[in-house]
Amino acid sequence: MPAEQKIIKRLEKCGAPYEIRDVERDFEGSSQDASALMHVDIRQIAKTLVYKVPFGAAAIIASGDAMISQDKFQKQFGVKPQMLKEEELVRMTGCHPGAVYPVAISSRRVKTYMDISLKRCGDLFVYISGGNDTCAVGVPPQKLFEAAECMEWVDICKDWINELPPGSRGL
Repeated sequence: MPAEQKIIKRLEKCGAPYEIRDVERDFEGSSQDASALMHVDIRQIAKTLVYKVPFGAAAIIASGDAMISQDKFQKQFGVKPQMLKEEELVRMTGCHPGAVYPVAISSRRVKTYMDISLKRCGDLFVYISGGNDTCAVGVPPQKLFEAAECMEWVDICKDWINELPPGSRGL
């Protein structure tokens, strides 16, 4: 089953409102690029970063303007942040770099967490990868948390703007 269909199936199972956005060219890898291509605030880009941890891997869903804090990550997981290499990422998640979709990761060795930087988006859609280089799926953060079967909300990012995006009421 294609990634987009897996994502939609999971979102519908959770009763989550969603929208699919296709763009005419590939995302170039940065949240800023994705934000510009989709004409949304960078705070609404929900990037998924996958790191090695003692139990396997941790997929962190964070806002596009947030950076992983080495100190906060180490406090949360007991190790310094080290992203998976491409071959490890594909083997453990079935996803390629730049197209990690947190909603349908099937490996039991990958646990998903959502950073609090996304809470400020409230009921606005945040956009995750749709499983390829030209597709994104929008869903409210709380529904994304449920659909991705996140373990918990974590506070492991730094440098994000602690303000609500236009139109947001926050969570």
